Amino acid sequence: MTSSMRQATSKSSSKKGLPSTTTLRVRFPEGVVLQGVFGVKEPCSCVHAWVAQALRFPGSYFELIAPSRQPLPMGGTSIRDVPDIVPSAVLNFRMSGSFTKQGLSNLSDEMLKQTRAE
Repeated sequence: MTSSMRQATSKSSSKKGLPSTTTLRVRFPEGVVLQGVFGVKEPCSCVHAWVAQALRFPGSYFELIAPSRQPLPMGGTSIRDVPDIVPSAVLNFRMSGSFTKQGLSNLSDEMLKQTRAE
């Protein structure tokens, strides 16, 4: 979505009220994209938990980079309080720390099978 489209959406949503949900897509380095729908009142930690469940190593440290190029907050910050992710956004997945395995996908085998089947 271009910035002018976001501004138009922002202006129209301020007149009508915020949408109740947001569609978030998480783009992984290997090119796979996960999509989920979240309530705007949910904490950002719900998004982190959802992504962690799809990982090969669920205890891995990672960041979700928002369109503002800042990491999505980990705490109880509401999704609606994060700039530019309502009504939809693409978040980029980035491993943090030294826990990376070369040549392995970040996603679990089960999740990869589901993406190939669809």
